[in-house]
Amino acid sequence: MDRDIYSKKGFISYQTKKIDKLISDCKIPLAKKIALELLNDYAYDFKLLKLLARIYIIDHEYENAKQILEGIEEKYAYQRLMRIYLKLNEEQKLFEIYKKYYLNVPMLDEELGYNEQDRRIKLYLEKKFNPTFEIDIDKLSYYEKQIWDYDEARAIEHVKSHHCKEYTDLNIFSPNIDIVDLFYKVREYISNNNNGTLDKGIGEIYFFYYPQCGIITSIEEPIYTNTFKVCTLIGTNKIISMHPCVMGKYTNLCYIENSIKKNKTKVKTGIERFNSKYGNLK
Repeated sequence: MDRDIYSKKGFISYQTKKIDKLISDCKIPLAKKIALELLNDYAYDFKLLKLLARIYIIDHEYENAKQILEGIEEKYAYQRLMRIYLKLNEEQKLFEIYKKYYLNVPMLDEELGYNEQDRRIKLYLEKKFNPTFEIDIDKLSYYEKQIWDYDEARAIEHVKSHHCKEYTDLNIFSPNIDIVDLFYKVREYISNNNNGTLDKGIGEIYFFYYPQCGIITSIEEPIYTNTFKVCTLIGTNKIISMHPCVMGKYTNLCYIENSIKKNKTKVKTGIERFNSKYGNLK
């Protein structure tokens, strides 16, 4: 019997690592297939259930993910449920999570433990459900300030920090790009295509294809990229961050018109080249 239990644990451990690797390699359909097949035999295995919920979230199958996560009583589940409820505008269920897990949790780092996800979720829920909640704005990070009181001008200035060669540790947008114009084009796109991927805290991620958009400088040899990443508050077009990147995982690329103007040189015909060299013989 002990050997059977050990064998089962070893088998499940091997399979969950395999599924996790498939997810990391963006082989989502195969990962889902294997997880569903395994759950036919191991229906109550939490590791498999959490992996399947993760796959459903990546695929935007939020109702399926919600059904799994509502049966798991741990932080992993309620943090993800909070994002799903926010995405689906399920106010009452969101409020229940606030009351149960965040209402009486202090904001101070030494008491909460510095956890970026928890702080952002806590701050958002207090802002939403507790109008008397007080916070020292000066102690908040840029991202947290945007959660508490979104400022479009502040967001644009933050994005512009990725547009300057002096910031050599950042990924830099092409100097030919009008950052403000791009910012508003992205906001318009998101307003009409609210299909981002849920991220940590209360963020939603989009990846855009945009030829010649920037340079990746945070590696040994800087490289040009045609992709940039956008982070918004969930379910909104409120951009928190935007910068060039390599292609992200788990998501389809978004597309917007490239406004970089290329210098077009007119190609002269043979007659025009002859006339420019020898003069017009007419």
